[in-house]
Amino acid sequence: MESLTPRPAPVTASAVCDRLRDPLLKAAWDSILASWTEGSEYQRAELLRWVRDSAEHFAQFAEDVQDEEELNLYVGLRFIEAMSQWQMLNTQINYQVARRGFADPVLQYKSLLLSTVTDALAQIVPPSQMDAIRGVIATPFPRAA
Repeated sequence: MESLTPRPAPVTASAVCDRLRDPLLKAAWDSILASWTEGSEYQRAELLRWVRDSAEHFAQFAEDVQDEEELNLYVGLRFIEAMSQWQMLNTQINYQVARRGFADPVLQYKSLLLSTVTDALAQIVPPSQMDAIRGVIATPFPRAA
């Protein structure tokens, strides 16, 4: 018997590459870093290199993987990795602010840049998988009752 629930569309390499190589995404990175007037040219360049390398590595992987199931798995894993990194950065930033009254701007801008990548990936992750991923990230190790 066939399920009445439609199966989510598979993630494709072209969808991944289109999202991560989108000129609007790259323009967002430039805009974010241009707003960091206190940062040095070197700091801005390093963060731009970091986010571009991260996105391009993922896009190249997607191009290399020919198996639909493997690609779907990897997109989910990469999204979990990016969301986890973003969550850890924000936790660190919040503790810095609570303890010192300010946060390291490099971490703040890294978090902003990473959020653009997670937003781009979120557009291609099926909603049912997105809900499961967010649940795991929110409570990776539930406390025993």
